[in-house]
Amino acid sequence: ATGAHAAFSWGAWALWLKLLTVGATLALTAVLVVLTLSLYQRCDQYAPTAVHFTVANFFAAAYIVADTTVIIAMTLARDDVVQTAYRAAIAVLPLALAAYFFVYRCMRQDGWPSRRLLVACYSLGLGGAILPWVDSPYLIVASEQLTITRANIFLDYGAGAGPFFAACLAVFAVVSYRILRHAPARKSTGISLVTGFGFA
Repeated sequence: ATGAHAAFSWGAWALWLKLLTVGATLALTAVLVVLTLSLYQRCDQYAPTAVHFTVANFFAAAYIVADTTVIIAMTLARDDVVQTAYRAAIAVLPLALAAYFFVYRCMRQDGWPSRRLLVACYSLGLGGAILPWVDSPYLIVASEQLTITRANIFLDYGAGAGPFFAACLAVFAVVSYRILRHAPARKSTGISLVTGFGFA
């Protein structure tokens, strides 16, 4: 009984923190949208960077909402909702990374990236976003089977899950490192702060 109570207590705290994070992220996203629209309307030189950063933050917010939905659905024993929310959380990762990559590109070249590059990168991100919805032992999700522990729940991952998450982490780390290295050249503490926010 003590172990069950501890698990419930931990789950309640985790859910509370996730709900708090959802609210904070949505509020910050709203602020970013307003600031980005202002920069875009004024044709500011930082508008391209702001647009892609806002898009990346939007996908990050979508991830947090989906991840929180997983916990809520698990509490309500809604396995069907868990499946959908879990896959949605994984699906937005490559899209967020595509947008984050363009944050760096816009910073480096002081303007909008080429349409060809935009289409290519976002198409790659969209392709990665489709993968979690396909059940295959060779891809990210092997089947609809769920593994449930006292305080968490996991999908039945396929052989491609490890390389997929490793690739996402590697892209995020490399792009963030380059943004931070590029910030001093631009003499912008704002860029460093924005990247720190991106990490968070």
